[in-house]
Amino acid sequence: MAWDLLQGWDRVFADSDKEIAFTIEKVSVRASGWAMGRSEDDIDKEAARRLKEEKGIDYKLPEKKR
Repeated sequence: MAWDLLQGWDRVFADSDKEIAFTIEKVSVRASGWAMGRSEDDIDKEAARRLKEEKGIDYKLPEKKR
């Protein structure tokens, strides 16, 4: 899907769908056992990678404040 072409409410709903998909994928990463001993950043990166590879959703991780 061309996420960048969406405007208005369509964009709001598409962004929400991406956020929900990311949260579900994060839970999946944890449930698979992959997350054992890994940091929260590593889990986020793995969830984003799986979304891209398996579902074609390009989720951009928010930048962490230091």
